Amino acid sequence: MTSRLSPLPPAKHPTGMDTMKRYVVLSALVISLVIAALGGHGLASDRPNLLVIFTDDHGYADLGCQGVLDDIRTPHIDRLASGGVRMTSGYVTAPQCVPSRAGLLTGRYQNRFGVESNGEALGGFDAELTIAERLKKAGYATGMTGKWHLGPAPAIARHGFDDVYSKNANGPGWANFDLDGDDRAPGAESSSLYHIDACSAAACAFIERHRSEPFFFYCAYRAPHVPLDAPPEYLRRFPGAMPERRRQALAMISAVDDGVGRIVAALREHGLEERTLVFFMGDNGAPLKIHKIDAPGGGPGWDGSLNDPLCGEKGMLAEGGIRVPFVVCWKGTIPGGQRYDHPVISLDVAATALALAGLPEDPRLDGVNLLPYLRGETQGAPHEALYWRWIAQSAVREGRWKYLRGGTREYLFDLEEDREEKHNLLAAHPDIAQRLKTKLARWAGELDPPGLATQKMAAVWERYFDHYLDGKPIAAPSSNPAQAGGRPTGAEERPIPGPSSDPRPAAGKPAALEGASTSPPSPDPSPAGGKPNVVFILADDLGWADTALYGHTKFYRTPNVERLARRGMTFTRAYSASPLCSPTRASILTGLSPARTGITTPACHLPQVVLEAAEGKSAPPAMKAVSPSTVTRLKTEYYTLAERLQDAGYATGHFGKWHLGHEPYSPLEHGFDVDVPHWPGP
Repeated sequence: MTSRLSPLPPAKHPTGMDTMKRYVVLSALVISLVIAALGGHGLASDRPNLLVIFTDDHGYADLGCQGVLDDIRTPHIDRLASGGVRMTSGYVTAPQCVPSRAGLLTGRYQNRFGVESNGEALGGFDAELTIAERLKKAGYATGMTGKWHLGPAPAIARHGFDDVYSKNANGPGWANFDLDGDDRAPGAESSSLYHIDACSAAACAFIERHRSEPFFFYCAYRAPHVPLDAPPEYLRRFPGAMPERRRQALAMISAVDDGVGRIVAALREHGLEERTLVFFMGDNGAPLKIHKIDAPGGGPGWDGSLNDPLCGEKGMLAEGGIRVPFVVCWKGTIPGGQRYDHPVISLDVAATALALAGLPEDPRLDGVNLLPYLRGETQGAPHEALYWRWIAQSAVREGRWKYLRGGTREYLFDLEEDREEKHNLLAAHPDIAQRLKTKLARWAGELDPPGLATQKMAAVWERYFDHYLDGKPIAAPSSNPAQAGGRPTGAEERPIPGPSSDPRPAAGKPAALEGASTSPPSPDPSPAGGKPNVVFILADDLGWADTALYGHTKFYRTPNVERLARRGMTFTRAYSASPLCSPTRASILTGLSPARTGITTPACHLPQVVLEAAEGKSAPPAMKAVSPSTVTRLKTEYYTLAERLQDAGYATGHFGKWHLGHEPYSPLEHGFDVDVPHWPGP
C-alpha cells in the first residue's frame, strides 16, 4: 500500500529493508513538519537559553575582575568573567534607570519612542516589542524578577514575561509564581527573604521550572541602589573603618554575587551551563553626588558604589554615568579569559538574542549580534559609532573619539589615551569635533522629539560639569544632613523651595481644647540620637464634625483622638491643599501646592483598567476618553518629607492608602523604607 507522505512506489511483498526505508522517510517528514511548526528555528531543546542579570546604580569599579579596587569581593561574578569576556568599554543607553531599562529590553535607543528620562510617559515603550515578546513567539519560556521600573507590576506580563516575581524592596512584591517554582494567584507576595536573596531564589525556581525548554530570564537586582538595606550577615563580611554607605554597597553587591553563584549552580545542576548565554551588566553609573557624603540613613544620596577611574556619575553622559561593569559568558561557545576593548552597548543584547533563537534580523534594532565577535569569527569593532541623548546632554563615540555636549558646553576626548576625560581636545582637533557633532545631530534628528537636547541644562548639571569636566572646585554641602544626602539624579532633580520668609501670621491660630493647658506642653524626653520621632496620621474623607473634638455632634466617640488633642493643640482654621485625595496627599508629602506638582485630580483611585486606558492600552470604549494627564502619579523629582527625614537619619514607613501611583511611583520610590499598603489599589 502506498503512503500519502512518500513518493516511493508500492511493494507487493515489502522486505525488511523496504520497511526500514519507509520508516526513515516518514520520520524525516515528521521531523520536518515539527521544525516548520517551530518557525524553522530548530527543535526547542536545541536552542540556547538567555539569562540577563542587571544591577542598579552599580559603579564601574565595583567588580573584583575590574581590577580597580581591593575592597570589593565578587568571586562568583569574577569566575563568570574568567570563563567568558570582560567588556572594558561596555555601555548602557542612558545614565538613569528607566530609559536604560527601556533601551535594554527593546534593543532600540529609547529616545526613538519618547522615553528620555525617569518620569516620562511610557506609552512609547508599551508599543515596542521587548526581547521577551520576541523570544516568546519563538517558543521560549520567559520570566523576570527584581526591579521593573517600566510601569505597574501587574502589567509586566503584557511585555512578554509569563513568569513574574517583581520585588525590589523588603516589603511585599508582586508575583504569579512562588519560590518553589509553582504557579500562584497573581498578586502580592510575602517572602521574608532579603529582597536580593528572594530574586536569586526566584531565578533558580524559574530555571528548575523550565529546565526542559529554552528560556529567557531577566534578573534585575535593585542593588546597590538606595535605600541601602543590607542585612547583618552581608555587612559582617566587610569589617573595618570605611564610610558606612560604602560598607552597605559592598554588602549589597556581595548579596548579588552570592545570587549569581546560586544561579550558575542551578544551571550546572540541570546540565544547562553550556546551553545558556549569560549577560551581566549595570544599568548606569553610581550616584556620587560629587562629594560622596556618608549621610546617615541609607536614603537618597551616594549609594556607596564607585566609578573609578572614570569621570562623572549617574545623570551624566561622561564615562562614569554610562560605562558600566559588563560581562558575557557562554561556557563552551565563547572562549574564556577574554578582555574585549571595542565599545559595545546594552542594545546588543536584543540583537544577539534574535540570533541565539534563530530569528531573522530586525533592521529596526540598534544593536549588533555580538556572538561572531566574541567567538573570534569576525574581526574589528561591532559598532561604527554609539550615540546618547539624555535631556540637555548628548554624546557620540566613534572608535577612540568621543564628542560630548552639555547645554552650550562642548568636549572632545581621546578615550584610548584618556578614559578619565581629563583633557578636552576640542581646540586641538576642531575638524574631528565638527564631524562628530554633525553625525550626532543627524542621529538626534531621528529621535522623538528630535534635537540634541529636550530641555535646557539644569543648574545642578552645570555644577556637575563644572566639577567633573572643567575642574572647578565645588563647595561641599552644609552640615544639614538633608542637604548632605542630596537628591536623586537626573530628571529627579528639581530645585526645592526653602522655608517661607513671609512675616505674616498664619491664617489660623491654634486654639486650645477645653481642659488643655494654654501653654505649650513640656516635651517628652528625646529618643536615642536626640531627635524626636514623627508620626503623621491622615484620615480619609473625614468631615469637620466627625470627631468629638469640635462639639458638633453627640454621636461620635473618639476618646483616643481627644486624649491626643488634650496633650497638644487643636486647630480651628486648618485647611487641606485640595478638596480631593491625591492632590492633598502630594502636597502633604512635598510641601508644594497642587499647582506646583501638577497633581490636581483624584484619577489615581480609578480602577487599573482606567489607568491602562489612559496609557493607550486596550480598554472598554467608555474608558478611552480618560486623558493621560489625569493619571495621578507623584514623580520622583519631588523631594518628599520621608526623603528629608531619611537623609537626617530617620527610619521611615508608610502604612495604608497611598493614592499617588504604582511602581515606579510607589512609597518605596519616595523615601519610605517600608510600605504596607491597603490592597488592592495604588
